[in-house]
Formats: sequence, C-alpha cells, structure tokens
Amino acid sequence: MKKRWFGLHGLLVLALLPSRAVGQDEMTFGPDEGSGDAMTFGEGDEGGGDAMTFGEGDEGGGEGGGLAGLMGPSTTSTLAAEPEEALIDTSALPDPDIWAVQQSYMLRDGRFELTPTYGTSMNDPLVTHNAFGLSLGWYITEVLGISASFQWYQGLGAESTDSFHIARSFRLVVPINEYQMGANLHFQYVPIYGKLTIFNKWIFHWDVFVMGGVGMLFTRPIPVVDPEVRTFDFGIRVAANIGIGARVFLTKYVAIFIQYLDYMYMEKLEALDIAESETTDQTDTDCTDGNCWDRSRYNSGTWLGDSKFTNDMMLHVGASIFFPFTFDYEFPK
Repeated sequence: MKKRWFGLHGLLVLALLPSRAVGQDEMTFGPDEGSGDAMTFGEGDEGGGDAMTFGEGDEGGGEGGGLAGLMGPSTTSTLAAEPEEALIDTSALPDPDIWAVQQSYMLRDGRFELTPTYGTSMNDPLVTHNAFGLSLGWYITEVLGISASFQWYQGLGAESTDSFHIARSFRLVVPINEYQMGANLHFQYVPIYGKLTIFNKWIFHWDVFVMGGVGMLFTRPIPVVDPEVRTFDFGIRVAANIGIGARVFLTKYVAIFIQYLDYMYMEKLEALDIAESETTDQTDTDCTDGNCWDRSRYNSGTWLGDSKFTNDMMLHVGASIFFPFTFDYEFPK
C-alpha cells in the first residue's frame, strides 16, 4: 500500500509540472564573455529568436552601463570623495558700514576737553543771572574725568520786571543779589553712551554724564531796602555744585552739549530792617546847619541780615572740543 501511495503522488506531481512546448521562449542566465555579469533573454533554440543582454559597460567591464547602471553602484564599488569646500577670498571686498559689535565711536581716555559755555539761571524770578564760561577737563579713564571751570556774570544779569512792580505795587521788598564771577572744580562720570538716528538717515553718537564738585562764587546783595544809603562789595562764597548733562557728537572731536548745574551756598542778603535812629547834639560833627545825621543808618554793620541757603540753578549750553583730535583703538575691529 505504501508503495502504491507514493506512486500516485509522483504521478500527480508530474502531471502538474508544465511541459516544455516546442518553440517556447527560453530564458538563460550566464556570464557574457569579457564583460562581467550578464543576463540574456533568448527565444527558442540556438540561433533562433532575438536576445537581450544587460551587461556592465563595454567589453572589459565598466560601471556606467548594464544592470549595474540602472540599479546604481554595486556594493563592491568605491564612492567618489566629497568635494572640498570652496574658499572665498574677501580681502578685496569693501569694509561693511555696520558691524555686529562695533567699536566705540569716540574715546576719551587720556584726552583733554575744552568747553566754552553760556548759561542762564532758572530758579530766580526776580533777577536773571547770565554767564559766559570756559572749562578745561582731562579724562583719567574712559568714563571718569576732572575739570576746572570759570564763569563771568557781572554786567550780564538784570533785575526782572516782577521785582520792579512788586516793590512799587505792594510795597513789598524782596532782597536780591548779583554775581561777579565763579570758579569751580568738577568730577565727571559718564555712565551712559549710545547712538540715535534722525529721520532714518543721520546717525549721531551721544553720551550722558553726571558731575559734582566744589568752588567759590563772588556775590553781593543788590540794595533795594535802603538803596539811597547802602552799598555792598563782592564777597567770596564757598559753593558746592552738582548736575547732569548730555553731549551729541558731530565728529570724533567736536560735540554740542547741554548741562544743568545747581550751585549751593550760603548767601548774605540785605537786612529788611533799618536800624533805629541815634541823634546827636548840635556840636556833633555829623550835624550841619542843625540837621543831624542818623548814625545807625550809615553803619554798614547793620546793612546785612542773616545768611540764607541759596540754590543757583544754571542751564549751560556750549560746545566740547577734544584734543588730540585723533586717537588709536587698542583692539582692531
């Protein structure tokens, strides 16, 4: 039974296998002579039908044709080296106008600053104090400097119309004073600097500085209580000063600036009271033709009142000239 069973199976397998028809197309795979691997499709027997061969290039082998060309490089082929990155010579290109990190436009360290100024008082409604000034400074570091200034006031101030009308309309006298000149020492610190653009066209560099110091003012009261008799001489007043200012640079050595300074000192003002009369007899040398002078009224020791803390708030404008005019950067761009 077993032999018969295996025999039936063998007949069934043979029946299912397709028989080769006469003249049916034939496909053979084999190496092509002298050209590497090849695949040949043929029709029928030898010498009959067309044949198509896929080989690797021309005779002698190659990598550009055949099936390998269609499927890409073989696993045994060596890939070409990646091209080197091209280097561009930028030495002939012009320098850009804007850098990501720019150098400071103007250096101050070790340079002198000459500053002519014109100032006017801001806080006295009864008398105006105007002054021409000149300052010379030197920067110890890039942001810290010292300076000495001189101002001339005499002949430039004027009593306001308010003082004139108050005295005559309300019979109220307010003591006022005038300045002759001033001299001061200042310490200056530049904490902020930058640049601004105007109309999206012009770029200006600027800085902000604070300053303070000490000096002296030559002042005197203006006689308004008893102007017929009293006169005053200029005296020295010790004054401290503190302020803030800003500069806008037109070039690397010229700038325009505005500055606010408050001069603080103790001022001696005219006494509001006239001393009581002290008369003499006819034999006193102060009497002439029976008219005796009031000695106390002419006593200059009674002309001044108490000292008063005074603020002279001045607004100065002017120009800054830095020299030497040129400077060298320590580090390149």
